[in-house]
Amino acid sequence: MSAGSGPTSDTTLPGDQEPHEADVSNAAPKPPPPTRRSSLTFHHLNTLSVVLTASGLVSAEDFAFVIFSIIYMYFISKVAFPPTSPHSEPPVFGENNRILGFYVLFAAVIGLFLPIAYIIEGVFEGDKEGIYAAAPHLFLLCSQVLMEGISFLGNFSLPIRVFVPVFYNSKRIFTILEWLRSEMSRGAEYGGSAGRLYTGRALAVANMGLCIAIQEFMTTRGGWGLWACMRYKIVYTVVLLSKKEKKMWLFSRKGASGFSATSTAEEVTEGIDGSGLTAVVTGASSGIGAETARVLALRGVHVIMAVRNLSAGHEAKEAIMKRVPNAKVDAMELDLSSMASVRKFASKFDSLGLPLNLLINNAGVMATPFIMLSKDNIEQQFATNHVGHFLLTNLMLATMKKTALESKQEGRIVNVSSRRHKFSYPEGIRFDKINDQSGYNSLSAYGQSKLANVLHSNELARLLKQEKVEITANSLHPGAIATNLFRHHSFVNGLVAALGKHVMKNVEQRPEFMALHPDVKGMTGKYYADCNLAETSLQAKDQELANNLWDFTCKLIDKCKV
Repeated sequence: MSAGSGPTSDTTLPGDQEPHEADVSNAAPKPPPPTRRSSLTFHHLNTLSVVLTASGLVSAEDFAFVIFSIIYMYFISKVAFPPTSPHSEPPVFGENNRILGFYVLFAAVIGLFLPIAYIIEGVFEGDKEGIYAAAPHLFLLCSQVLMEGISFLGNFSLPIRVFVPVFYNSKRIFTILEWLRSEMSRGAEYGGSAGRLYTGRALAVANMGLCIAIQEFMTTRGGWGLWACMRYKIVYTVVLLSKKEKKMWLFSRKGASGFSATSTAEEVTEGIDGSGLTAVVTGASSGIGAETARVLALRGVHVIMAVRNLSAGHEAKEAIMKRVPNAKVDAMELDLSSMASVRKFASKFDSLGLPLNLLINNAGVMATPFIMLSKDNIEQQFATNHVGHFLLTNLMLATMKKTALESKQEGRIVNVSSRRHKFSYPEGIRFDKINDQSGYNSLSAYGQSKLANVLHSNELARLLKQEKVEITANSLHPGAIATNLFRHHSFVNGLVAALGKHVMKNVEQRPEFMALHPDVKGMTGKYYADCNLAETSLQAKDQELANNLWDFTCKLIDKCKV
């Protein structure tokens, strides 16, 4: 949604073309044209993007992605698209051109008047859900705003300015057409009037098409900044109010649970005594897992840190012991990409004779290349993020059931998923193409594995309910945090490590809330974000898909009994 909002190196502004030689000698110097003042400048828009992020309306993960993209684009622009010389010919479209005037009027109607009418009508009708459902990409505005500001100041060439918003969307859905298809087919996912839902979504699509297809053409052909299109972007931001997730509260307003995206783990577990509880936390040597282990230990829980690298696990354990001297923490080896390792871990845990109240399935990998198959020859992300946890849960259930029965305390299983579960392959789970390299996309595969986490939780919750077992199963989006998920991408992982600490949200709040907080008691088969109930994709609610995934995974592990 790039909005050619300032002069670029490969366009010519009206009046900027070189005068003909015959006119130069006789023409008297002309005074400079009056400065065109605008109520909306790059500084205002860039500030808006930062404020939106700080307020909690935009995730820090998305903000970090755009920052990384800008850094990347800056270097690419200097190499792949060096600035070209200004065009000497007059622009095709001047500011007084009728075609351009019609375009500006059309843009104002689509981007300003209709969205305002849409919002006002929805507010008066009380249909906030319909407004929320208009489109899920609030931050698309901010990604473009940041890039436009820098491209204007840095004189980037036009292809680079166009690329960032497209790149931002490709991170989510890989092609604009696929995004449009998925958005228009999601139905009344968030509720609200169907007419208002589709009207708002159509406005979003119209704005997207207008800005990408027409505006760049006009800017390139006409050399005009199209300031009118920039003026309506704040209104467009309101139309694009993001997905209906409880974390999207203005200025980090607290949700129904009393907590928000800015709540810390110690806040959400304050006053809770976990003494006598035993928890297994996978991926506990770093990131979410390490902080989850620390906070659970702080509350008196005996934590078993299930780690792929045992030496890293011992280091994480020592770090916890320094901060929580009385902590009960042990590290055990577990490689979730290997079914043999999962079975070995479960067998060793059983031999210890420990109870098990909490199972936090947290470990994961992201965006691995296809050549990295698991030790069981399964696509790495699906194997590690889903199959390994599925098998582990299956093997630990007997102990959890026994513990719940004897202790009269509710057992809890927490699957750490991601909002990226909404951006799986179009069919959701590619059962017959898990190992199909030709159609593999690393980010779609990651979304597939996270969708599997949600489906697993939902189906497990249903089966445990049927058994009348006092064990709940839920999934959650952990938020944007600095982890080593990108350990298979050294450059990206380095950027996350260097910059993530400055832009990422608190890491240690979501799994602990689900594991310990009394408000979650009895809640099962739910999806949470920022300690509040949140919406999943339609695919995550598909019972048939959940059943098929369960059967498919059982065949993979060749052992499955709840």
